[in-house]
Amino acid sequence: MDYFDLYKQVLIVIREERPRDGQSLIKEMNQKNVILEALNEGVGSDLLVQFTFETLENLIEENLIKGKIVRTKEGTLYTIEHLTTAGHQYLQYTKDPTTKEKIKSVLREEGIPMTPQALTKVIARLVL
Repeated sequence: MDYFDLYKQVLIVIREERPRDGQSLIKEMNQKNVILEALNEGVGSDLLVQFTFETLENLIEENLIKGKIVRTKEGTLYTIEHLTTAGHQYLQYTKDPTTKEKIKSVLREEGIPMTPQALTKVIARLVL
């Protein structure tokens, strides 16, 4: 699964579809190409939900999405308000076709594996 594409798609869904919580985000993401392609590659749906929630959490923590994370005994709840200015800037930045390679290059140069957390930090550093 390409985390870069997942991050971008989560931001686009929040900007365009305006889900208000994590479950609504998952519902909106279900028919997006990044998810459908991962399913075709054999990635399980439970794992895709986990990846999407990790991505949402990272984007909230890095201030690309205005939202809240609430941990309860039953699980984690996410509320989503909107993209922040940084989130909009990131989407603008990704219109450049070389963006993906720039981010991968930074990760390689720093010797950092391409994980959701590392990707979020690099994105925030390049955009802000």
